[in-house]
Amino acid sequence: MIGEVIGHFHIDDKIGEGQFGIVYKSQDIRLNRTVAFKVLKERYLHSDSTWDRLLHEARVASALNHPNICRVYEIGEEQGVNYIALEFVEGRTLREMLDSGPLPVRTAFCLAIQIAEAMAYMHEAGILNWDLKTSNIMVTPADRIKIIDFGLTNLMEQERTKKEQGSYPSAQEVGWTIGTLPYMPPELLRGEEPTAQSRIWSLGVVLFEMLTGELPFSGRSPFELGTHIMTEPVKKLPIELPAGLRGIVHRCMARDNSRRYHSAVEVLNHLQSELVGYQIRAILANRPSSQDHQYGRNWWRSALSHRWLQVRHVSTADPGVTNP
Repeated sequence: MIGEVIGHFHIDDKIGEGQFGIVYKSQDIRLNRTVAFKVLKERYLHSDSTWDRLLHEARVASALNHPNICRVYEIGEEQGVNYIALEFVEGRTLREMLDSGPLPVRTAFCLAIQIAEAMAYMHEAGILNWDLKTSNIMVTPADRIKIIDFGLTNLMEQERTKKEQGSYPSAQEVGWTIGTLPYMPPELLRGEEPTAQSRIWSLGVVLFEMLTGELPFSGRSPFELGTHIMTEPVKKLPIELPAGLRGIVHRCMARDNSRRYHSAVEVLNHLQSELVGYQIRAILANRPSSQDHQYGRNWWRSALSHRWLQVRHVSTADPGVTNP
């Protein structure tokens, strides 16, 4: 397929392959822009209803407009190829970054705030059925995050289950088709419907992974892993991490979902507040020892102004801003 033209897309290079599709770096000839061109594997498009559902989900996704969410440009069929054209994102996945170990605290704060902003936007749009995990989060060279998968893959997994079983998954089975097991909360494993707080748990798992480089639960099989998620306490976070940040992670992952944050906005506010406190403590740890009071006042004014601007840069919606 490389070198071919499908519709108005010139296929340049293969950049990835998953269970349901192959992704190519391509050029949109009509609009002169680079896109990620995802070719859907035909064997998973079992019927016209599958394609209709994909069209519906893609239309919903294409209406999303947020700097931390990958844009869906187009979905269509050309020359016997079913495809989705997506925003092309330079960078690497958060999972790939974590292969070299946990992130520095400030970097974790900056990325977590952006993820929470994207979650808040999607919750406001009424989108809950999406798969939050570190392999679905791209980090650009400017330390901007992009969520690159928000439901289309899950929909195809449901269609695959329908094909194999002759019906859509039951309430007891739906948990296994609307997320990735290590990131799924206990209530979904019990077969309950997803809520905004279900995704708060997933955010907690992502935060835990960023801060430790590992998942909060483990198991030798899917069954054992699921059992541990439903019954075992979350692994302890390193005591060296800020207490407030540890508290946010553990509240996100409260087994009783009534004790979790009620919304992504609430998580976002707490992350921003804790970042301010973390930066003030860093300022105090490096304050000047000079007895010159005027120098001290000027240093404080400069330091606080700089740190406040950093916090605002982290939370801005302008995709062109680079985190310091």
